[in-house]
Parts: sequence; C-alpha cells; structure tokens
Amino acid sequence: MTRLAIVATHRLKHRGSDFRFVQRRGDSLDWTCDITREHLALSDDQLSELISSGEARLYIPHRENRAAKRPAEPVADLSVIPEEEVTAARRRFSYVKALHDEGLAYRGQEKSVDACIVATAQLLKDGEPPSRRSVSRWVTKAGFPPSITKLVTQNHKKGRRDDRLSHEERRLLEMAIDEHYLQRPPISIKELTSRIRHEVNLRNDERIPDDRLRHIEEKAITLAISRRDPAVVEAARYGHTRANRKYDRVDKQKEPRAPLDLIELDHTLGDIFVLLPDGTACRPTIGTAIDRCTRMPWGIHIGFDPPSVHTLGQIIRNGILPKTYVRKKVEAGEWADIENDWTAYGRPKAIRLDRALENISDQCDIIAQSVGILEVERCEGRRPQQKGAVERFIGSLNRKLLHQQRGTTFSNIVAKGD
Repeated sequence: MTRLAIVATHRLKHRGSDFRFVQRRGDSLDWTCDITREHLALSDDQLSELISSGEARLYIPHRENRAAKRPAEPVADLSVIPEEEVTAARRRFSYVKALHDEGLAYRGQEKSVDACIVATAQLLKDGEPPSRRSVSRWVTKAGFPPSITKLVTQNHKKGRRDDRLSHEERRLLEMAIDEHYLQRPPISIKELTSRIRHEVNLRNDERIPDDRLRHIEEKAITLAISRRDPAVVEAARYGHTRANRKYDRVDKQKEPRAPLDLIELDHTLGDIFVLLPDGTACRPTIGTAIDRCTRMPWGIHIGFDPPSVHTLGQIIRNGILPKTYVRKKVEAGEWADIENDWTAYGRPKAIRLDRALENISDQCDIIAQSVGILEVERCEGRRPQQKGAVERFIGSLNRKLLHQQRGTTFSNIVAKGD
C-alpha cells in the first residue's frame, strides 16, 4: 500500500463538494465538508482509485488560484512541430495512457508500474524503456485526462531569440570575419576583435553621439564564428588538406582480394639533389607503383623529366615486365647487397591515380586500354588517403634512404636545420 503525502492545505473535490483535510489516523484519511458537514474516511488506496478514475480531484487552493491568474498555455499544433519531437511525445503518451488504463497513474505501486512500463516497451519495440521516475513526471505533465500536446517539448522557446546586435553591427561583424578571419595567414580572435574595434571607431567618427555603433565584444565574435561551418572555416584559414583531415569522413578503402587486383601509382620529387655530368644540380622525379594487396613495389621510374604521360607509361611498362635483370645484376656482382628476387610483375586489373594533369588526360586511358588494364580509378581531389599504400611507400623511401644521403633536402626546412 502506498502512503500518499497529504498536508493540511490539501482539499478534495468529490461529488460536487469541497472537503477539507482534518487528520490522518493510521491508514485512514479524515476529510470534512464545512458546508454540508459531511465526513469522509478514506484509505490511501481508496483515495488513489477515486483520483485515477476521475471521480475526485486533489488540489491546494492557493496554488490553484495562482495558476488561474496565469494566461492559458496555447495548445501545441502538432502539424508545425518537427516530426522527431512529435514522435517523442507520442512515445511518452503511450506510457502515460497505459498507466491510466491500468489504474496505476497515481498509485505508485513500484512492481505494478515497472511491469506496465516493460509491457508497453515491448509493445512499442522500445529498446530503451524510460525509468519509473520519468514516467511519473510525464503523468503529472500530461494532466487528467492526459493530453499528448502537453508532452511536446518546448525547447524551441528557450533562450533569447532576438539579435542583440543591430543590423549594421551584425553586417560589420560578418564582413570582418570574411575579410580578416577567413584568410591566410590566419589571425587570432583577439586580433580580429582589435580590427573590428578599429573599424567601429572609424565609423563612429562620422556619426552623431546618439547614433554611434556599440563595440562588439569578443564573446559575440566567437559565437558568430562558431555558427559557421567548421570545415569551411578550417579550409579558409589552413587549407583544404587540413580541413579534410580534421572534419572529412574517413572511408575504409576496399581491400583487394588477390595480387594485381589494384595498383596505386604516384609521382614525387625526391628529397635529394643530384649532380648531372654538366655540373647542374637537379632533384629527380620518382614515379612508383604499389600493389595494394601485397604492398610490394610493382613498378618504378626515376628520371629528371617532370611527371607526364610518358613517365606514367614507363612506370606501367616496368610494372608489367618481369624483373629478371635484378637477378642477373646480383649474379654479376654489380648489386651484391640485394638478397631476394623482385617477383612483383604482371598486368593488373585496375590502377588508382590522383588527379594530376597527366592522370586525367585521355592518353592515360589509352595507355591503360592498350596493355589490357580494365579500369582506371581516380581519387577525389586532395584526398591522398585514398591511395595510402603508395603515399606511405614514398614517405618511407625519402626518410629511410634519401634523407640518409649527402645532398638531401629533407622534407622541410625545420628538419634540414639551416
């Protein structure tokens, strides 16, 4: 049996009469009507049944008078409310109605209420049923008889919705963000605040005192920037590559099932200067191709010509032909440090390239078709991760080989130490 929290100020509306609470005698609650002198003695369960069935209403006079002075809340129009909020309100209403149908809305019998919640969750196929406390709160909010419109959240009414800045101040702020903050080299918000303050001072010099613009605080500037698309802000300040790495979706590349299913190709300038016979120092162009399945080097071309369709063709030619010359050089004693054979060769099913000029030309497709390559895949712009195998090989080649030689340029001026 549930013990109701009845206080001296409670009143009971029953059969058209108002009863005043007198006292509690054990499990019995004594009520009396000052007009008819009628006396009621009800247990907690009996009172709960009367309230649940709608035959009686429990209230506190001064609270009811205060509520009566408030303007009536408008009934929510479900047709103009977002669908997800309506769906959430219907879910809450299902639990509330189930408790009312079972006569458990105001009883608080823990086992019975929990069983009703579990049964309703199974009926709704709700994977995360609400707690008893949440349902009790929904019962109070829905009122009697329960109304679904009272269970719709009012989040859209929270907070201050009018703009604290005037139209001209807002326009000045947005213009300053576009012209100063979303530029390279990037500046800090403090620097942007200083520039906006300077612009406001310049405009106020031409205005009368009553028509001057207010200075825009750093908090308002930070809030205006936060409302922009963070990926767009990052790209404007630091470049698309950093923005893609920080905010873009990372898709797992489909791994090939067998060798030569997919070959990744790329060109790069080697991190080293080489002296030609005429004394000219040049950086070589290194073109490499990696088998995505085995991660073995498939083809390579090193020269001093810039990347072109010709160098691309040389990489493909080297990859398709057998590398028997490696074993011959080893046996002749010219490449004595090499221990194993280069067994990666053959015609691939597909090749993957970036969007360099030589790779998007028609000649690239013609070369692939002429040697029997079925498919030429091209990565999205500024997405080196889509051909990560060859990118990793080029990085390892520079770090572990070229950076150890005389004449290396290293990968950046910091590593060079000059």
